[in-house]
Amino acid sequence: MDLESKIKYCTDLTPSEVQFSQYILTNRRKVIGSAMQDIIKDAFVSKSLVHRFCKKLGLSDRYYYLKKEMLQHSLDEFKTGETRAEQVKAVEHALFELYRDTKLHVKPEELEKRGGAYYSDVACECISAIYNNKRQPMVVSTVNCGSIPCLPEDTIVEVSSLISAKGAEPLAWGEMKAHERGWLQMMKAMEECTIEAAIKGDYGLAYEAFNLNPLVENGAAAEQVLNELLVAHEKYLPQFADTVAKLKAQGVQPQDKTVQKLLAEGK
Repeated sequence: MDLESKIKYCTDLTPSEVQFSQYILTNRRKVIGSAMQDIIKDAFVSKSLVHRFCKKLGLSDRYYYLKKEMLQHSLDEFKTGETRAEQVKAVEHALFELYRDTKLHVKPEELEKRGGAYYSDVACECISAIYNNKRQPMVVSTVNCGSIPCLPEDTIVEVSSLISAKGAEPLAWGEMKAHERGWLQMMKAMEECTIEAAIKGDYGLAYEAFNLNPLVENGAAAEQVLNELLVAHEKYLPQFADTVAKLKAQGVQPQDKTVQKLLAEGK
């Protein structure tokens, strides 16, 4: 069910929540690229209202329920060279240059930009928690160890954990609701297939991973995207050398103009 349908069939929204839903539907593209605090400020609503609204509609993550909008947002960022990964690389480069200055005594403004905001504070908190054995609650990526029972014990999850000299001790989340469990297991299965495919150079597993991705609408699209990605990233995928050679012999080449430009530049 898409977002509009969820709102339409949700019968217990308050007048304020209905008004907020109209803001969301009217400003979808803007909302997708915004942080929670910016949405709250722009919509003139409280944080608690946003949380109530999301809970009533069963919205745990915009990536799951705004698939078309999120895909278009990612494509737009890619075409303009403004993806999060590219911004993080730029911030990282600028920071390393600044850190060459041993007299630097102020917090660089780059740490407030996308991809850098708050991470320095979190890193320092984590270091302090480990060194001082604080058992401080933090959200980190760590080994599952039963924290989320519907996922494998040895898989990596991003969950609230107690950080101490022992490292991260994930807190137990217990059983999840069916819709949450379904999305989570599907996305984790996609990750597992992707990793195994990359290690083994297994085209079939890579194809299965693409089919599991909710942004890929059908098998034909999965095959086309996978084939073009393999050819485009040939130098980074030696395990797929034979597969790439066959694809190139069949005339497979990236069709996206941005990708063609990047390849021509040797990137």
